[in-house]
Amino acid sequence: MQAQAAKNENTLPQILYRVFVGILFGFANVIPGVSGGTVMVVLGVYERIIGIITDFFKKIKTEWKFFLPILAGMGIAIILFGKIMSALLDKHAQVTQMFFIGVIVFSIPGILKKAITVKKTKKNKKRRRSKKTDVCCVIAFVLMLALMVFMYLSPANDEKAALKAEKEQTEEILAEVTGEGENAPASEKEEYDPDHSAGHLVMLFVYGAVAAATMIIPGISGSLVMVMLGQYKGIMDAVAHFDIIYLLPFGAGVLLGIVFCAKGIKWLLKHHERVTYSAILGFVVGSILPVFPGWKAAISLAGIIAFLIGGACIVACDLLAPKSAKA
Repeated sequence: MQAQAAKNENTLPQILYRVFVGILFGFANVIPGVSGGTVMVVLGVYERIIGIITDFFKKIKTEWKFFLPILAGMGIAIILFGKIMSALLDKHAQVTQMFFIGVIVFSIPGILKKAITVKKTKKNKKRRRSKKTDVCCVIAFVLMLALMVFMYLSPANDEKAALKAEKEQTEEILAEVTGEGENAPASEKEEYDPDHSAGHLVMLFVYGAVAAATMIIPGISGSLVMVMLGQYKGIMDAVAHFDIIYLLPFGAGVLLGIVFCAKGIKWLLKHHERVTYSAILGFVVGSILPVFPGWKAAISLAGIIAFLIGGACIVACDLLAPKSAKA
């Protein structure tokens, strides 16, 4: 049976599906506000990926055919589409955000189902509900939702938004006065001047670990957390300039964060699955706040269409997911 299942999941449609999963995961980890972990949950590969990461050297020998297409899709997304998504966020930010909200909103029912479904176990053969577990699920959801709301409403976040708006307004005024804007000479544009001090490189290692941890936790956007920490632009600039000195400690932190965080999540899913998914649900619902572009954009025709397209992508993925290899 296992051999037949392995054969079925290595058909061309299944390989292409996993490449598509990798592409979406790559997108999600580049774009602030979208959770790569949520993408994996929605597409039905999350627990299996976590299992591979936590025992990588042992499982990669048997799981490489499953993992390689996903890894290839991530590379495609980052290399080919990173600049396209960056341009969309610059020129059509609100419409793009509505697309992301459609993805998030339509992913909620699937996660909710995991949070409320009582599975049959050795201790609970008749699938009886436990009031204690139900209460813990509610508490986990409320706490995680409250955390996301707090992060969104934090004074530091408001200050960053105000500084960004002030900077954009200043740039617009200068462009009008000088008659220049994006066409300004290269010498007048901001030069790449990274901080290579020892203290900052150590902090980059820490930031990398935080980014990795948040990257694989469903409902949390690793890139959005990097924005909140004020490190997103620096990392993106370093990638654009292939700054190895800057990226090396960050990458080392990412590897360490993935390994340790994945082990913790695997334990939680094994011993407290419903409570864990309830907490994830709180993160997912709360992640709408930092992405929401405002009601004016939300009720516009372009915003509604973008929202529905995002939702349609998740519906399509849900239809494909049962046929894919799941954990």
